[in-house]
Amino acid sequence: MKLYHFTASEYIEPIMTHGLNQGEVVIDAPNLVQNGVNLTTDADPRDHGLSDGRLVTSLERRIFEQMDGVRLPKGMRFPDKRRVRIEIDLPEHTHGLVNWLQWSATHVDRATREGLIRTGGGIVKASTWYVSFAPIKPSAFIRIGIRNHAGSYTPCQSRTEVQQAIMALDLPGVRLVPTTTDIGGKAS
Repeated sequence: MKLYHFTASEYIEPIMTHGLNQGEVVIDAPNLVQNGVNLTTDADPRDHGLSDGRLVTSLERRIFEQMDGVRLPKGMRFPDKRRVRIEIDLPEHTHGLVNWLQWSATHVDRATREGLIRTGGGIVKASTWYVSFAPIKPSAFIRIGIRNHAGSYTPCQSRTEVQQAIMALDLPGVRLVPTTTDIGGKAS
């Protein structure tokens, strides 16, 4: 089964090393989450409710401060979780892999579930969602794509290609350590 995981470029180095093993699956907004990896059968990141790298507004900074006691400086950005697309191949009956709509019907607070569907592109997008409660090893990665300024994904087959694609975008604060391992975990 072909699945996709979208993430920010800042997170790709540990993912290429350790695989996908951490994520937040919302159970009851805003605070109750379970560890799991969010996946979709949709290769297009638009309308899934993923953060897009925009600046944190003054109102959002105040909310973060009130909720968490954290004071965010001006100029902070949300991570662009549409920047990196990891294409994954998993057997359909992989241990820990569940269809989100079916699973959430009994595990997610009703109002939270409805809100996630509404803000995540509606039922059409939600019908593509899966969650893995088991880690996904890098050997299951088919390829990693980096979204360029035109909005299309540049496919990368090695860590070096991932690093070069990210550096070509000149993203502030994002630097990867070069290695000699390809995406599937084999030495290149």
